[in-house]
Amino acid sequence: MALTLETGTGVADANSYVDTTYADSFHSVRGNAGWTGTTAAKEAALAKAFDYLCNEKRYRFRGSRTTSVQRAPFPRTGCQERNGPLYTTDQIPWRVKDAQCVLALVALSGALESALDRGGKVASESVGPISTSYAADAPVETVYTGVDGILDPILTTTGIDDLTELYLTAPDLEDEYTTGFYNNTGRLL
Repeated sequence: MALTLETGTGVADANSYVDTTYADSFHSVRGNAGWTGTTAAKEAALAKAFDYLCNEKRYRFRGSRTTSVQRAPFPRTGCQERNGPLYTTDQIPWRVKDAQCVLALVALSGALESALDRGGKVASESVGPISTSYAADAPVETVYTGVDGILDPILTTTGIDDLTELYLTAPDLEDEYTTGFYNNTGRLL
């Protein structure tokens, strides 16, 4: 299997943001000895990680896709890091590339996603003297906190359109404003 890279042009059949050279370098610098195997095995792991990142129910990125035919969430228009830079419409953020590498390492040794019996909503489970129960708001799948931390600045925080999100935020306390419908900076109060 050969990887088809998303180049920032909205490739319809893309199956990766990075190639094995990028991933090899990423893991080498971090001393991840588990990143081994054939090129084919590494490419398969990268493709699985790419698919995981493409699940937009799991990861809701800021902005909008640039074309209707692209397979991947990126490239995007209007994607800006929270309190940071705006990405150009042909740019794949380093955060997405690095997240794919982290997930690919996991995919080399096992499945990223699994079928969840009854949706994974376990209230209580006992095996002999050992029992497990989960909080009511516990996620039904494995959470990769390292990946979530990398991606957080480019994810929506409310699940609604980013423009709406701007209007729902409180004005900065440092801004001077007069009481009324609009403050002196033109933002809604």
